Amino acid sequence: MSKNNNPYIIDEEEKVTPRVVTEQIVRILCVVGFIFTVAMPLIICDALGSVAGNFATETGIPISAGGGDSQTKFFYGIPYMLKNSTDGFIPFKLFKTGMKWIASNSGVITDIFAGLAIAALIILYVAPVVLYVILMLSRYYEGKVMERLLTVGVKVCGAVYLVIGVILGIYAIGYLWNFSWDQDTHYAFFQQYFMAYGGIKVGVSAVIAILIAAGCLVLSLMYRKNKQN
Repeated sequence: MSKNNNPYIIDEEEKVTPRVVTEQIVRILCVVGFIFTVAMPLIICDALGSVAGNFATETGIPISAGGGDSQTKFFYGIPYMLKNSTDGFIPFKLFKTGMKWIASNSGVITDIFAGLAIAALIILYVAPVVLYVILMLSRYYEGKVMERLLTVGVKVCGAVYLVIGVILGIYAIGYLWNFSWDQDTHYAFFQQYFMAYGGIKVGVSAVIAILIAAGCLVLSLMYRKNKQN
């Protein structure tokens, strides 16, 4: 049942409470996370510069001369990945190569983790939309069904975001750790490699995911407290 005659108008009796503020923060994070996921390319070839050749050789990902020129702004987004993935899905190649460096092996673990990283990025297209819709509906509708949907939805989304944050966090931190070894001259340009191998997108996505997971945890505790009262 709608909380007022016009479901598109926020209830005038809604007060600014910790719950309302927290829900608003989570909604904003969902919007920011979704926009970042859609707009930010996984590979930033402008960061490669003179090491573009190594990138192409080690990953098997084709890049153009412009893509390796540090003087140009050339981004490889989703359309490029899909168009040029006839010999294998580019994101999988990217994550698999990165995990070989992080784990120092080429076994089944690298394949599994590469798949998990891709799954995490795919879920980032869906999870923020679902969580945002649930939180928005709860502002205009009430009842046992809505309360149940809100409680369960926030818990599930929070758990999903926590897993995503951990997976992508391991990947990003592993990259930074591996590329920052002074004695490893092959990765002297670790900042360029980090940007080119998805480090920026993955790292920021991990931070946003952890923040949303924390927000969902706080909301779950608030919902439980309200239910007990």
